[in-house]
Amino acid sequence: MSPYSRIALPILALASMFAACADDPADPATGFTAQGVELTSGTVVVTANGQVVTGDTITVATGSSATFTGQFITANGQRGLPTTSEYSLRVVVADTTVATASVTGGWNVEVRGVAPDGGTTTMTLALLKNGTAVYTSPAIRIVVAGRTSLIVGDTLNYSAQGLDLDNSPDPSAITTQRWVVLATGMSYQGKTDVMMFDRNEIDEGGASIGRDTVYVQTAADGSVYLFDEMRRQFLRQGGVAAELGGALPSVWLKVANTLQATPGTWSGFTPDSITVKNLTIPTSPIPVDLTVYDRATHTGQISHTVPAGTYADSKHTDHTLHLRVMASIIPALADSITGRFNASPSVGVISWSYDSRQLASSASFYGQEVVLQSIRRRH
Repeated sequence: MSPYSRIALPILALASMFAACADDPADPATGFTAQGVELTSGTVVVTANGQVVTGDTITVATGSSATFTGQFITANGQRGLPTTSEYSLRVVVADTTVATASVTGGWNVEVRGVAPDGGTTTMTLALLKNGTAVYTSPAIRIVVAGRTSLIVGDTLNYSAQGLDLDNSPDPSAITTQRWVVLATGMSYQGKTDVMMFDRNEIDEGGASIGRDTVYVQTAADGSVYLFDEMRRQFLRQGGVAAELGGALPSVWLKVANTLQATPGTWSGFTPDSITVKNLTIPTSPIPVDLTVYDRATHTGQISHTVPAGTYADSKHTDHTLHLRVMASIIPALADSITGRFNASPSVGVISWSYDSRQLASSASFYGQEVVLQSIRRRH
């Protein structure tokens, strides 16, 4: 062996050691390298190679989770996992009020959406050897799609503005309506999948001035029904209007359709009209017959903005509620009241209003505008 060979061999051995360290900066002793991590769940693949994240975005719904299979990217670009027990995986989420993540089954990561209204956060993954990080991923984005459907405990907060007879706002008639979901999926008065609300009306001083139960059904075809809505509007009037309303039966009123994007018409009641005969009211010396029917004109999809947010998928419907009062064969009253409803598939009714109207010399109908201010979702 030449003297040059005796010098070259140690140099080559030293060079090989440095090459191994360059290939495996994390743990040259075992030969397992990690320069990236890949997460897979079905068709969703997220790759963090070095400090660059590519591929899909991790998206989960509030209250739901997705499990991702983890693999590390080695120095030669292959996917693999450590085979010795001193290695483990750690995951850290930046904002756990938006989402949480945990390691399951050794190398899998379960991501769960937490924030009721949705949001975004990030997580980092670290490969540990005996508790010490030998590789840490860059921040991987998590998107939580907020819960859209209402569940028990959610609260809808509406403002209610009373109107004078000229339809100008009445400054003395401002209240808040707080609708709390008490039950879902009920069967009630011939309909299924009904949602029950506790409605508490609160004056500007914070005192409760009226409390009742509201029933709402959203059918599979998008039709939205309110139970006893017609009577409620008359009973809040007082006087002759309240007497007329009090004689009417409690029925479902189809106020909107959240899935019908094109114009259309329908009858609000089933059957088309309601008649109450031989009704006695103080303003008539003889019994009267009362007939009411509702005609809806559906405009279709119109984006609608309220304080609670912008609902691009909102649908608008106008209503004309017709009333006819007959004293024997003599018409005592024939008039109508106009209402408007905006509804979204995710929330239901966003806003509604009724115009004021002087129905007769002794029968006044005072309108109201009700608008969704906020939604408080149960955590």
